[in-house]
Amino acid sequence: MVQIPDARPLLGLVLEDIEGTCTNGISLRNVHRVGLRGLRLAGHTGPLISAENSKGEGLEDASPLPADTKR
Repeated sequence: MVQIPDARPLLGLVLEDIEGTCTNGISLRNVHRVGLRGLRLAGHTGPLISAENSKGEGLEDASPLPADTKR
């Protein structure tokens, strides 16, 4: 996992038209101007998208980050 500090969020991340399998969903912390579109991922346990202090398109149904990923 990449650690992005609260004071300096990543500005601009787009993941678009991605298809495949994974063991874990996508976790985002301190990312603004997110664009998540056309994600077709299978095989993950837990939520597909988890986010904390992140804003943008595709995060409307994001779950909170699990306790084991918090600092």
